[in-house]
Amino acid sequence: MGNLRMSRRRMMAGAAAVSGLGAIYKMAEGPVMGQPQTPPAGQAGRGGAAPAGGAGGRGGAPGQGGGRGGRGGAVRYGPINKFSSPSDLRITDIRSLRVAANFDYPIIKIFTNQDVYGLGEVRDAGNEALALAMKPMLVGRNPLDVSGLLQTIRPWSGAGRQGGGFSAIDIALNDITGKVFGVPVWRLLGDKKRDRVRMYCDTTGTSDPKQYGERMSARKKLGFTFFKMDVTTNFIGGKPGALDAGGVPTDKGLEYGGELIAAVRDAIGADAPLSVDSSSVRAGRAFEKYHLEWLEDLFGTGGFWRWKDFKEIRSRTTTPLLTGEDGFGLEEGFQALIDNRAVDIIHPDHGTSGGCRETKRIADYAWKREQIPTARVPRGGFHLLVAGTGGRGFAAPD
Repeated sequence: MGNLRMSRRRMMAGAAAVSGLGAIYKMAEGPVMGQPQTPPAGQAGRGGAAPAGGAGGRGGAPGQGGGRGGRGGAVRYGPINKFSSPSDLRITDIRSLRVAANFDYPIIKIFTNQDVYGLGEVRDAGNEALALAMKPMLVGRNPLDVSGLLQTIRPWSGAGRQGGGFSAIDIALNDITGKVFGVPVWRLLGDKKRDRVRMYCDTTGTSDPKQYGERMSARKKLGFTFFKMDVTTNFIGGKPGALDAGGVPTDKGLEYGGELIAAVRDAIGADAPLSVDSSSVRAGRAFEKYHLEWLEDLFGTGGFWRWKDFKEIRSRTTTPLLTGEDGFGLEEGFQALIDNRAVDIIHPDHGTSGGCRETKRIADYAWKREQIPTARVPRGGFHLLVAGTGGRGFAAPD
């Protein structure tokens, strides 16, 4: 028999090749340093195509870097970044800018010593200082140690806008990790579950029923199939007798709120899913005849901790209840709501709840306890990618 001696690395590479992971173990040809180097002839650098005839990932054709698809076609991964040395990767700086739109969108950029960077977004109307203040705890550390870094900065996060810094950093770290290993962020979170993510569409409110209907009709023409509207004191309070002395909607106020809902129902159709944001605890019963998908934030966005009150109201109405957009973390913001079945649907906003990883934890915990999670994304295109194609939307359970 021939010589059967084999190094441990060669054994691992052989096993990996059988399972379709050989590219991970193939060493870069030439010095392993920063990305700016020119790749050897016949090989692609960062962002290029896989080598012709190379082994494809599981489920993909050779040379295409394919991956196993979920409910749809095969997943196509980018090439492994052969000019990165993951063990030597270090964070060197964190900077920010703002994109002006309906809100100012603070974007952070985490720089590394190998020219691989990650982008993250602080939630709408948030403050980039929440992320930049954590810079001293991150510079000099390996960005691929995502869980370790997040554990370090977790004590400096919290509910509402206070969760924006932690969440932005989580998103940026996952962005770096995906770039280094040539996979989308959702693959870092789990398996592919879907090809498309259904979105619900909010719109600007008004106290005019006809105008409200026209605005929702315009959303429908854009192709949206799930709708949300606000029926808060902002839009019913102008009517005589709509609010009591404490600013709480009266029966007359709730009746007028029903007129707004009816106008929208006429515009989008009786069968189209419609949800309502209302701050009246009596709205559940008052709006039952409109068959809403949910009634949102009865105690305001910061009232997610009032699980006992939610549970009491839930026992008295058939209208599903939803809350959670200002909650941070599974244990801190959502576990009590889920364990006590206080609401029908939890509503994490990944810009506050903890970014990619923590929000996936929250969603998984809810699914195991037969509760429904739905995501809130009140931002621009960048965060939308994180919630859907770039992040947990594709990796979350059905």
